[in-house]
Amino acid sequence: MGRPDLQPAGGADGAGGAGHAGIRSELHWVERSVGAYLVSTNADRPESGAIWEKGRKAQTARMAVDKLAADREANQRLARNAGTLNEIIASLSPGQGVMLSAEHFRELYQKDPAGDCR
Repeated sequence: MGRPDLQPAGGADGAGGAGHAGIRSELHWVERSVGAYLVSTNADRPESGAIWEKGRKAQTARMAVDKLAADREANQRLARNAGTLNEIIASLSPGQGVMLSAEHFRELYQKDPAGDCR
């Protein structure tokens, strides 16, 4: 047979099983304990590093897009409810536009008494 100090895994008879199962369950318990600890202390850890910065930038971008969408929606609502073209023009910032249906534009344009729209 071979040298006694070079035995197959699991003991001299090569059976293995029971010893490995105990170690696996013990490692599983350790993994779960470490995971529970990390979850419980997550709020206390600093939010630094590249992944946190990427998340902050994504959140800032989402907020900017949401604001743009809300502003555009508010301008569209104002344009739909406007009584004159001058009301619409006065409410817009330079370089800002608004979409009107052809019928609504025609209606507002025809209300303009002497072509006073700027």
